[in-house]
Amino acid sequence: MTTPTRLHAGAHPTRPWHGLTLIELTIALAVLALLMTMGVPPMASWMGRHRLRATAQHLAVDLGEARHEAVRRGQTLHVRFQTGRDWCYSVALRPDADCRQPDAQVLKTVRARDHAGVQLVDARPLEIDGRDGNASALRGYGRFASPQGDELQVRLLPIGRAGLCAPETAWPDIGRC
Repeated sequence: MTTPTRLHAGAHPTRPWHGLTLIELTIALAVLALLMTMGVPPMASWMGRHRLRATAQHLAVDLGEARHEAVRRGQTLHVRFQTGRDWCYSVALRPDADCRQPDAQVLKTVRARDHAGVQLVDARPLEIDGRDGNASALRGYGRFASPQGDELQVRLLPIGRAGLCAPETAWPDIGRC
């Protein structure tokens, strides 16, 4: 039979170590916090560009639907914009329709609250001919901007299709205006 060994004062028996010390945990959290702060600005920029692209594509789809509806009705449709903080745009039967006011002549309205963080910074009205779906000579467009300053413009090409372009800086898959 073996007898237990006696320990000297201050000595510890050998045993497996389980866990982290408070200092090790603090260092790990500091490194993690540093890595997170380095990744936040690129993530915010990416989200801003993603929201901007989604808003511009939404307008492009709406213009395509308006083109189809104009031909179906055989009637000119009007796309009108209101810029500013509470921006909006509408597709309407009348050229003087206002997206801020309920109106039976307005077929569709899209508002800023539907696209958080994106601003409509510049716009000109559009008209879509009901005979052939082509754009009028107005050369209208809507230009959107992200909080980071990126911009995309949606315009109706003379053949009636909506196109996206980048007025300031080029995007990898979108041409310059």
